[in-house]
Amino acid sequence: MTGGPIKATGADTAGVYAVVEFSAPPDDIPPPRHLHRRTTESFYVIEGALSITLDDREVRADAGCFVTVAPGVVHTFAVCGPVPARFLVIVSPPELLGFFEQMLDMPGREHPGPYDIEIVEDAR
Repeated sequence: MTGGPIKATGADTAGVYAVVEFSAPPDDIPPPRHLHRRTTESFYVIEGALSITLDDREVRADAGCFVTVAPGVVHTFAVCGPVPARFLVIVSPPELLGFFEQMLDMPGREHPGPYDIEIVEDAR
């Protein structure tokens, strides 16, 4: 998965949310199932499709779909289908943007490797 560009930061939105554009190929390794204790994370699919798992339910999100993940919901996502996906991730509050920047070494670089649990804990 490739992250960037950052569309809006907390500074741009009076500390309410942040928006980042991502792209991922069909064979991309999805993030592990995880949850955010206080962050709402939403996905807007621009191109392609995502399969988004919310607790034990799977949702297919095609281009034009918007899916919101409430705090406390265990989730992950993967590219669904044979074509790459482009999508926006909106997080509120915006502090999770720092997690994206650290994990993906944004903008425009491939995922650097395994998740660092300390970074994941800081991103709650």
